[in-house]
Amino acid sequence: MKIPQLWLQELISPVPCCRLTASLAEVRRLLTTEPHSQSATIVVLNEREFPLGKLHLASLLPHYMPPESYSGAPNLVAATLDQPLSTIEPLPLHPLAILPASLDLAELWESL
Repeated sequence: MKIPQLWLQELISPVPCCRLTASLAEVRRLLTTEPHSQSATIVVLNEREFPLGKLHLASLLPHYMPPESYSGAPNLVAATLDQPLSTIEPLPLHPLAILPASLDLAELWESL
C-alpha cells in the first residue's frame, strides 16, 4: 500500500501572536475571540516582530488571579490585567521551531 504524500503546509493552522509589550488583558482578548478562541497558546514577538517563543495560557493563570491581599477593590484586578508581558519574571516562553511549509512528513520527522 502506497502512503500518500503529505506536506507540512496541509497541517499548518494559524495561532494568535502578540508583542512582548502586550498586556495580560490583550492576551486574554486574543485567546478568547474568534478565530482563536480554541487556542491555548500564543506566539510572543519582539519589537521587530520576530518570534521569541510560545506562551501557554495555563502558565499565565496565576497572573490573572487577584493578589492574596485582594479585598474586592476592582482597581487591583485592573492593574494586574494592564501588566505587560515584559514585566513577568520569568516569562515562561517555550522555544519555537521555524520550518518551511514545503517539508514533507519524512523531512519533518528528520528535523525534530
